[in-house]
Amino acid sequence: MKKFLLSLVLMTFAGYMSAQSLSFKYEGNAVEPGTTIDIVSDLNDAMELVIDLDVINTTDADINVVLEMESDPSNPTQDYFCWGTCYMPGVLSGSNIVKAGGEGILNGHCGFYDADWKTLPVGSTAKVTYTFYDERNQDVKYSFVVNFKYEKPALAFKYEGKAIEPGTTIDIVSDINDSMEIQFDLH
Repeated sequence: MKKFLLSLVLMTFAGYMSAQSLSFKYEGNAVEPGTTIDIVSDLNDAMELVIDLDVINTTDADINVVLEMESDPSNPTQDYFCWGTCYMPGVLSGSNIVKAGGEGILNGHCGFYDADWKTLPVGSTAKVTYTFYDERNQDVKYSFVVNFKYEKPALAFKYEGKAIEPGTTIDIVSDINDSMEIQFDLH
């Protein structure tokens, strides 16, 4: 009877440990499954907002991690992802081998353009759910909801071609010109 109970406890513990095979980071910080991530920004040059989510294999074995993407049906956006390889809009799942103790990176793309490649208006939003699981253990799933919102900042600043944030100190070291001035351009 003792051996049976010990075996049952060990199997339960092993099942729990295998169920906790993935952890996640967003912008360098640990995030728990079930977390909603809000991304509010102007569009990049490809008319998209992007999320990069680190998926960490916490086991000592390679895992084939399946990713499923689900866009809210009311989304007007063109959504796709890169997970080991990049998939076209309309592909809703893919898999990637994540090495033991290593990590993979999800690049989730939310394209703020319609089927005719017309940019959607400022203020447009989209909700995308990303779900990960170990192909061998499909009962344990890790999901994240990402709310993408296309907003233009009220003011943006550039110095020497690079974006700078308000409150940034700029050190200008220069000779004085003929008018006895030091000149700089802030865009």
